[in-house]
Amino acid sequence: MRCQAVLYVVLYGALIMSDRFIVNLKDVGLADIEKVGGKNAGLGEMIRGLGFSGIRVPGGFAVTTDAYREFLASAGIGGKIRDELWRASRSGGTRALQKTGATIRRMITRACCRQCCRCIGS
Repeated sequence: MRCQAVLYVVLYGALIMSDRFIVNLKDVGLADIEKVGGKNAGLGEMIRGLGFSGIRVPGGFAVTTDAYREFLASAGIGGKIRDELWRASRSGGTRALQKTGATIRRMITRACCRQCCRCIGS
């Protein structure tokens, strides 16, 4: 967990400069679902739409799908994740999907820790 927190700080500092990777939630809406996902787009809509009614919605930022894809590519795990998902779709069943989900989460966490160590070491 500590490594993930440090990586967050390293990535946040590096990516905040680019709208391609991080965007303010107040700047997104339903038209941006492909860029930031449905939940983030919905939060953006609430921030923009409910403020006029006096309803306060906390602000924040969204990491974009471009940032996610860039991370997968730089970590070299995009293809591995696709392979895992393809295998799970062929074997079927809830158990196979649970196992695949755990495997993919481990792949991402390990890739984060490797990236974190490279950033701190340099």
